[in-house]
Amino acid sequence: MSALPKLAERDRINCERGARICAVNNYSDYRTFENERDACIAPFLFTYAILADLDEWGYGDRWCYHTYADARRALDAWDGEYEPAGWLRHPASGRRGKKDSNDFEEIRL
Repeated sequence: MSALPKLAERDRINCERGARICAVNNYSDYRTFENERDACIAPFLFTYAILADLDEWGYGDRWCYHTYADARRALDAWDGEYEPAGWLRHPASGRRGKKDSNDFEEIRL
Protein backbone atom coordinates (compact mmCIF):
# COMPACT_ATOMS: atom_id res chain seq x y z
CA MET A 1 0.00 0.00 0.00
CA SER A 2 1.47 3.40 -0.90
CA ALA A 3 1.44 6.50 1.25
CA LEU A 4 -1.35 8.98 0.68
CA PRO A 5 -0.43 12.11 -1.32
CA LYS A 6 0.36 15.17 0.70
CA LEU A 7 -1.92 18.18 0.51
CA ALA A 8 -0.99 20.97 -1.86
CA GLU A 9 0.77 23.87 -0.12
CA ARG A 10 -2.28 26.13 -0.44
CA ASP A 11 -4.47 23.44 1.15
CA ARG A 12 -2.30 22.84 4.21
CA ILE A 13 -3.51 24.26 7.47
CA ASN A 14 -1.37 25.30 10.37
CA CYS A 15 -1.80 23.97 13.88
CA GLU A 16 -3.79 27.01 15.06
CA ARG A 17 -6.28 26.75 12.19
CA GLY A 18 -6.61 23.02 12.80
CA ALA A 19 -7.31 23.62 16.49
CA ARG A 20 -9.97 26.23 15.57
CA ILE A 21 -11.63 23.82 13.14
CA CYS A 22 -11.75 21.22 15.92
CA ALA A 23 -13.19 23.66 18.46
CA VAL A 24 -15.95 24.81 16.11
CA ASN A 25 -16.93 21.24 15.17
CA ASN A 26 -16.67 19.59 18.62
CA TYR A 27 -13.65 17.50 17.54
CA SER A 28 -10.98 16.58 20.09
CA ASP A 29 -7.41 15.32 20.37
CA TYR A 30 -6.08 17.35 17.41
CA ARG A 31 -2.53 16.60 16.36
CA THR A 32 -0.16 17.05 13.46
CA PHE A 33 2.32 14.52 12.11
CA GLU A 34 5.84 14.82 10.71
CA ASN A 35 4.53 14.01 7.22
CA GLU A 36 2.41 17.21 7.32
CA ARG A 37 -0.89 15.37 7.81
CA ASP A 38 -3.16 16.15 10.74
CA ALA A 39 -5.92 14.26 12.54
CA CYS A 40 -8.43 14.43 15.36
CA ILE A 41 -11.28 12.47 16.93
CA ALA A 42 -14.90 13.29 16.12
CA PRO A 43 -18.06 12.01 17.80
CA PHE A 44 -20.74 10.61 15.50
CA LEU A 45 -24.21 9.34 16.39
CA PHE A 46 -23.19 5.73 17.14
CA THR A 47 -19.39 5.78 16.75
CA TYR A 48 -16.27 7.87 17.11
CA ALA A 49 -13.95 8.49 14.19
CA ILE A 50 -10.43 9.53 13.45
CA LEU A 51 -10.61 12.28 10.84
CA ALA A 52 -7.47 13.04 8.83
CA ASP A 53 -6.43 15.87 6.52
CA LEU A 54 -8.75 18.54 7.91
CA ASP A 55 -9.66 21.75 6.16
CA GLU A 56 -12.39 24.35 6.52
CA TRP A 57 -14.73 22.31 4.31
CA GLY A 58 -14.36 18.91 5.91
CA TYR A 59 -11.76 16.16 6.03
CA GLY A 60 -9.88 13.93 3.65
CA ASP A 61 -10.34 10.55 5.32
CA ARG A 62 -12.22 8.86 8.16
CA TRP A 63 -11.93 5.63 10.16
CA CYS A 64 -14.73 4.63 12.58
CA TYR A 65 -14.37 3.05 16.04
CA HIS A 66 -16.93 1.76 18.55
CA THR A 67 -15.74 3.95 21.42
CA TYR A 68 -13.79 7.11 22.09
CA ALA A 69 -11.20 5.03 23.98
CA ASP A 70 -10.63 2.80 20.92
CA ALA A 71 -10.22 5.84 18.66
CA ARG A 72 -7.88 7.54 21.13
CA ARG A 73 -5.64 4.46 21.44
CA ALA A 74 -5.44 4.19 17.65
CA LEU A 75 -4.70 7.90 17.22
CA ASP A 76 -2.02 7.80 19.93
CA ALA A 77 -0.30 4.86 18.18
CA TRP A 78 -0.61 6.23 14.62
CA ASP A 79 2.24 8.09 12.93
CA GLY A 80 0.09 9.60 10.16
CA GLU A 81 1.23 7.15 7.48
CA TYR A 82 -1.17 4.76 5.73
CA GLU A 83 -4.08 4.02 8.11
CA PRO A 84 -4.54 3.90 11.88
CA ALA A 85 -5.02 0.43 13.40
CA GLY A 86 -8.12 -1.25 14.77
CA TRP A 87 -10.85 0.60 12.89
CA LEU A 88 -14.23 -0.96 12.25
CA ARG A 89 -15.32 0.92 9.15
CA HIS A 90 -13.67 3.00 6.46
CA PRO A 91 -16.62 4.80 4.81
CA ALA A 92 -14.69 6.10 1.79
CA SER A 93 -13.78 2.59 0.60
CA GLY A 94 -16.70 0.64 2.07
CA ARG A 95 -14.30 -1.66 3.92
CA ARG A 96 -15.19 -3.05 7.32
CA GLY A 97 -12.53 -4.17 9.76
CA LYS A 98 -12.92 -6.95 12.28
CA LYS A 99 -12.16 -5.96 15.85
CA ASP A 100 -8.83 -7.31 17.13
CA SER A 101 -7.93 -8.77 13.75
CA ASN A 102 -6.02 -7.79 10.64
CA ASP A 103 -8.66 -9.47 8.45
CA PHE A 104 -10.89 -7.10 6.52
CA GLU A 105 -14.06 -7.48 4.55
CA GLU A 106 -13.87 -5.66 1.25
CA ILE A 107 -17.01 -4.30 -0.38
CA ARG A 108 -16.73 -3.66 -4.09
CA LEU A 109 -18.96 -0.97 -5.50
